[in-house]
Amino acid sequence: PEGRGEPRPARPTHVQVHLQRRQNAASDLVWENVPAGIATITQAYEGPGLNQPDLALWVGTVSFAAMPDADSFRLLIEEFEFISASYTVQGGAPGRLIYAEAFSVDAALVRE
Repeated sequence: PEGRGEPRPARPTHVQVHLQRRQNAASDLVWENVPAGIATITQAYEGPGLNQPDLALWVGTVSFAAMPDADSFRLLIEEFEFISASYTVQGGAPGRLIYAEAFSVDAALVRE
């Protein structure tokens, strides 16, 4: 019901961004989320796209403690659809995964 509990988010979805590190240089199959001491992810905005309210937009930064090795890290972006009609997290999970994309962290993404 309206007016109870937490306010609804601007969109019925939630974006999560993870920084992952390759565990085996010979394989692209084994990745793990990096601990906070390696890098931190700071979200600046999540909501409707600017002038495009039907698109999701996530804006943030990833700050490495030390310059990362090329092709050892990737960004994993996941968008989840809330299952609850009130757009809240149920059972510790954000909902159903509806989109995922991975991007290699290379020289084009890193700035000293």
